[in-house]
Amino acid sequence: MSWDLNTDDLTRSFSNSDITTIRNGFMRAVDWTNRFLKVDDVHAHFWIADRTFGPWGVGACAPGPNTMHVSFNPENFLLRDNEHGGQVRLSAVVAHECHHIMRWRGPGYVANV
Repeated sequence: MSWDLNTDDLTRSFSNSDITTIRNGFMRAVDWTNRFLKVDDVHAHFWIADRTFGPWGVGACAPGPNTMHVSFNPENFLLRDNEHGGQVRLSAVVAHECHHIMRWRGPGYVANV
């Protein structure tokens, strides 16, 4: 299983410790999701942007079968790992985008949309 994470843009607003927490949380979410969907060979690009789910402070999209874009709004994204924290929300976003990646790989989007 291969995931390439590009977190360079996050250094503008997060400390190295925060970025490590985000990367670890992201990979925990990938590991959990892979119990149900076997998703590999994905390039995930992380950046600071305002394209997030309002108070969640995180959002994402899967523009193709091997790419995930993950956006963070540091003013809203919480690093605490609790029911209201960013780690839980990040996990939900990752699982949702993995679903889209699998649909891109077929037959979902390819044949039906």
